[in-house]
Amino acid sequence: MQIATSRECRLFFKTIGVRDDIEFIKITKVNSPDLPKAYVDSSNTFGKEGHTYPHLIGVFHPNTPISLVPFYLQSFTFFEQTSKPDFAKLFWNRIFEKYTLTKDRTGKTPHNYSPPKDFIAYKLGGGIEFTTLDEMAWGRLLNNRTYIPSYILWNIQNAKCIPTNKGLKLASESYINKSSICDLAGDFL
Repeated sequence: MQIATSRECRLFFKTIGVRDDIEFIKITKVNSPDLPKAYVDSSNTFGKEGHTYPHLIGVFHPNTPISLVPFYLQSFTFFEQTSKPDFAKLFWNRIFEKYTLTKDRTGKTPHNYSPPKDFIAYKLGGGIEFTTLDEMAWGRLLNNRTYIPSYILWNIQNAKCIPTNKGLKLASESYINKSSICDLAGDFL
């Protein structure tokens, strides 16, 4: 097969599933061993708060109990690469070019074996919505889910992924503490 133009090349790679831009992923399944242990631990703690069956949080029982727990996260393509300074600059630049973060509403999750959890929903533009909560599986049934803190926001708070003139920093080390920024980001900075 011969590719004659850059457009044909791009179409070929898109056809085989290669991504060429940063896209928002509404739900991606990630198993607990593939996530930072600190995030898994904090999610387990958050999920157990007021839960009817806290002993089943952090353990999945498809047949016999295992500690490999499915997490259902919102993410962006290439998000895991933001620990690399050169890529982090490209990533965040593209995020701010492509998406317009606007606080849309606040709410509470429905009661699902645990008390309602507060969340904030943001509009990213183009009909895309991002919330401050993700989900993880628990218990014996595949559709049992409990709400946990957003992995994206947790990562921004706890991993050095924001590029600055002095290398990668945590969000709390990177942004000016202005009221307009604090209003938008809330407790996440």
